[in-house]
Amino acid sequence: MSLQYPPQVGDVLLCDYPEWVDNGDLAIGEMQKRRLVVVLHNRLPYRDRLVAVAPFSTTPPRQSVAYQCKVTFEKPPPDPFSSLIKWAKADMINTVSYDRLSLPYDGKDAATSRRKYVKIRLPKEDMEKIKRCVCISLGLQTLTP
Repeated sequence: MSLQYPPQVGDVLLCDYPEWVDNGDLAIGEMQKRRLVVVLHNRLPYRDRLVAVAPFSTTPPRQSVAYQCKVTFEKPPPDPFSSLIKWAKADMINTVSYDRLSLPYDGKDAATSRRKYVKIRLPKEDMEKIKRCVCISLGLQTLTP
């Protein structure tokens, strides 16, 4: 179910990126499949229902790079994203519609048959680290401490 409210900076959400299909919709290297993302900026004036996000990966970069950083979650997100360690891919930031976003969920409530949504918000320190990586990925290193 798509997000119905403005998320907060640091919220971890699910984003439905398009699946790779050989019909020319995606180029090689573009983000695809359903992934966890972190909200970088939640709302700009006159840009309703859009949010800036950075995706997570469970695969570390092949080489150490300044534009991706390791984030260790305090509690594991729901399956299939349950690994505590993720890599914020700050070089793959996107502006996406709320229609692509939803809260992660951990199965269904036995009594109501409704999804059990899980709210995850990264600490300020992790967000500062991710934002520093975003600046580096955009060539704005001079703006980082």
